[in-house]
Amino acid sequence: MEQRFVGIKCDEVSDAAVRDGVAEVAIKFATDMITAVRNRDNEVVDGDPKAIITKRDTWVFERPVPSRSPNWKLAAT
Repeated sequence: MEQRFVGIKCDEVSDAAVRDGVAEVAIKFATDMITAVRNRDNEVVDGDPKAIITKRDTWVFERPVPSRSPNWKLAAT
């Protein structure tokens, strides 16, 4: 399998909330990727090694509100 990252097309905050003293932020990412799967003979059996496709994903980050640390933890994808 070959997979190449081309770039991030856009991102947006899709949700934000504070629950039980924990801040949560959901961010939508759209990335451009090139993906192909080859068999033992190096023939492409899935995808296209020349085509750029857009993958969409949402990541949720969280951190305690009273924390002095600026770091956010990845809570879900």
